[in-house]
Amino acid sequence: MKVLVYTRAADSSGDLSIVYPSESIIAQYGPTGAVDHLEAKLSLTATMNPAGIESDDLPYKGRLRNAWRRQGPNAVVVHMPEARALKTDLVRKDRDHRLNESDKEMQRAQDKNNPAEIARLKSKREALRDLPANIQADLAQIQTASELDAWEPTWPT
Repeated sequence: MKVLVYTRAADSSGDLSIVYPSESIIAQYGPTGAVDHLEAKLSLTATMNPAGIESDDLPYKGRLRNAWRRQGPNAVVVHMPEARALKTDLVRKDRDHRLNESDKEMQRAQDKNNPAEIARLKSKREALRDLPANIQADLAQIQTASELDAWEPTWPT
């Protein structure tokens, strides 16, 4: 199936939009005409570089799609530096959840006046805070979006 790919005009970062034609549009205009119809309906300009691309030619379709960039007139690739930044943001989000959970653990340890547990949790929380900076060397070694998306840090315990 052909999809419409274009660069967002208001976005200088090169972010892409992908529009999948609905079944009714395909039935009405045909597979190729559907993309042309969408391009006209969305009033895309030449500076947005609209193109019909086979959906099978789109790169890895996991959580790092916001790192897709155009390469040439009809190719979409994963911009790995941006994908690494997105992965860092995903790790940060998970880390923040773990920090919130450790807040509760810390409160329980303080309520029980457990110095050993308090010390362990202080160390864990420091390691969690430092994690986004500490994973950058590992992320730099990963060369594909699918490997990057599947990679998980070693979480402090």
